[in-house]
Amino acid sequence: MILRSLLFTTLLLSISCASKHHHDGKSAAKTIELNSGMTLKNHHNRVFLGPQVSEADILELKKEKNVTVVINLRTKGEMAQMNYKPENLTKAGIKYYNLPIDGAAQELDSEAYAKVEEVFMKHHKDTKEEVLVHCSSGNRAASWFSYHYGKGHGDEIDKSISVGQKYGMTDEALTEKTRRLLKKVK
Repeated sequence: MILRSLLFTTLLLSISCASKHHHDGKSAAKTIELNSGMTLKNHHNRVFLGPQVSEADILELKKEKNVTVVINLRTKGEMAQMNYKPENLTKAGIKYYNLPIDGAAQELDSEAYAKVEEVFMKHHKDTKEEVLVHCSSGNRAASWFSYHYGKGHGDEIDKSISVGQKYGMTDEALTEKTRRLLKKVK
């Protein structure tokens, strides 16, 4: 009986520690450099966040990090500045989504963030795929990551903002809009 109780307690502690480590937001954002010199933030080797990447960068991520999903947050007006063709990614076996987030808007669109979250969780959690989320500078990708921690994991707003900043949210105006969005959706 004591052995069974000890095993059960050990199992509970292991699950608790593993869960806390994965979702605590305290783990340092690791930076990876691609062959092109482009740098991305890396979360647990499964989520990659950053600025506009090239087709070669994405194919490298597929080969080296098994990234099979790309979520592009660029708006329709920014699509002409893309460094890749989505149809080429699809041909290479990569699932591609363009889910625009307008960081220049007066207020951030909670429905747009929720859609990114839905697609991300479908691939990241449900099918355990590695995911790249990018925009033009990396700020909106990191803003969404704040949302992910605040809404998806239930973290406090300040903690969620801090996570976003660790992962590349450097624009002060976007940081404040993200804070307001989190207050609205919490």
